[in-house]
Amino acid sequence: QKQFKKTADGLKLKPLVLVHDLEAGAKGVDVKVEDALTVFELDVPDPGGGQWFRAPDLVWCSLEDGREGFIVLLGSRSRPGHGKTRFAHTWLKRFDIQGRALPGYINLKKVLPPGLRDANWEGMDWFEEGKKLVLIHDEPPKGPPTAVIVDVPEGWCRE
Repeated sequence: QKQFKKTADGLKLKPLVLVHDLEAGAKGVDVKVEDALTVFELDVPDPGGGQWFRAPDLVWCSLEDGREGFIVLLGSRSRPGHGKTRFAHTWLKRFDIQGRALPGYINLKKVLPPGLRDANWEGMDWFEEGKKLVLIHDEPPKGPPTAVIVDVPEGWCRE
């Protein structure tokens, strides 16, 4: 990782998704790139202003006509060397199984309470599939993790 960081410093790389098929309840599995069923880049937009998106987590969702896709947690980070890392944009965005962006997104800065809008959200899962997502982040440098529940607009996954 250190060697890659030296060569990639300042480059804007798109998030990479690797899909593996694991047995239910599998633990401690060594997941390798070469064993992935599919590997693709997410076609994330350019947020501008020296920012780029990272994708710390995703959940599966069923799209229209029975197609599969993802809702991805995106956060745009400032460039290294420009002071404290900040997250200018925090979105929930849908992608199809090939990583192509689908229209629209949920801007978490508009739906979360003011004290949580600038958090570094790290994980999510369905709280109620197709209706509510639970998001979580660690409060650096100490403090308890915070979780919030976000409503997903009715039918949004299927659009």
